[in-house]
Parts: sequence; C-alpha cells; structure tokens
Amino acid sequence: MSVVDWYESNYKTHKLKSQRMYPNEEFIRFLSKYFLCLNLNERKTKKILELGSGLGSNLIPIINEGLQAYGIDISKQSINLTRQRFNELNMSGLLKGGADLLDCNCLEFDIKYSFKFDGIIDIFSMYCLTTKDFEDLLQKIYNKLNHGGYFYSFFPSKNSVAFINHQPSKLIDNSTLNGIYRESSPYFGNFYNFRFMYPLEYKLLLEKYNFKVLEINTIIRNHNLKETFEHISITAIKE
Repeated sequence: MSVVDWYESNYKTHKLKSQRMYPNEEFIRFLSKYFLCLNLNERKTKKILELGSGLGSNLIPIINEGLQAYGIDISKQSINLTRQRFNELNMSGLLKGGADLLDCNCLEFDIKYSFKFDGIIDIFSMYCLTTKDFEDLLQKIYNKLNHGGYFYSFFPSKNSVAFINHQPSKLIDNSTLNGIYRESSPYFGNFYNFRFMYPLEYKLLLEKYNFKVLEINTIIRNHNLKETFEHISITAIKE
C-alpha cells in the first residue's frame, strides 16, 4: 500500500481518533527554547512549517504563541479534519487563530511556497521516505529556510527493537523497511516504507547538507511493557 493510500484510509476510518490530540513533548521543548524566548512582536514575523501536520496537534501551540503556522500533509482527509478541528477550537475560544494548511507531498513543498521559513519541523513524518527521497528533502528544507532558521526532527532510531528484530519485514535499503509486519512490534500495521537512522548517522547527514547540528538527544519509550522504541530528537540551524 502506498503511504497516501494508507493514511487516507486510516483517517477516513478513525477520523479524530487517528492520532493523539496533543503536541509532541520534545517539539514543545524545541519551540520553547528557540521561539518562545522572542517577544510577541518578533513572534508575529516568524513562519513555521510542519511537514506531515496530521491532525494539527503540533500546530496548536505555534498558533497560540503568536507565530505564523503552516502545515502540509499528503492526506486530504487529514487536512479536512484539521480544518474542522480548528474551526471547533476557534468557536470554543481554545484557539487564537488558524494555520495555512495544504494537502501536498512533502517532496513538492518547496514549489508550493514563494517565501522561506524560520522553522521547518518533522514530527515522525519523514520516516516514510526512502534514502534518496529523504536526502532530496533535506536539501529542499535547507534551501527553504531563512539564514538562522531551524530544522527540528523527531525520528525513529535504528537502536529500536522494531528495526533490530524487524522480520518478517524486509529491508528496501540499509535504513528502510517495507513496513512493520511483526505483530508484536510497535507500529505494527504501518504497511508502507518505514525508515530508521542511528543518531550519529542523522547528525552526519545533516552536516553533509550544510546544517549545523545544535542538539541531539534520544528518547526511549516502552510500548505495553513489552518492547522499547528509541526516537531521535535533533535540532539544526542554517547559518
């Protein structure tokens, strides 16, 4: 199944239950450190784009903190659900505005916008790309950032049991599985390209595309007390 078909089906079936309804904790740390230190007038000028915005949970703090929020997603269903959700939050007074939303493949985002961004974020979205597409996207991200702009990514680590013990899933390349097919594995049922990296591997790759890496951390989460899954939290800047 293609990535877009999988997500369209998932959002159509589960709607607002497709994803969690609160922002990624590590992203909040990033946002607080690099953007919420700015005064309100400065924040109003900053544009932040999320690649793979899902149901918009990570866009909510961007909006409410006075920054300009942009979100793209490969799924039209997710964009429609996000618009519906934001309308309801606005009516209830829980949201202080909206976001510029667009259904679009992340590999084409650079031709959709005529301007550059001060921050581009990937929260567990770019993992669905193969090695070549991933590197192509990193170059596009670098090109579409203003100087002094930040790239933040929350990404699957090869230290995860899901990668180490991946069978019956198969490797498409050295980093990408054809899906998560072991039934006891976290994210079982994600039957599309699923990419992993080592933390140092990610750092070196960003440096290859002229980013300066500012922070890199790993977060280990336990799934149902049975298996751990490691995530990479990495922040880089275009100097």
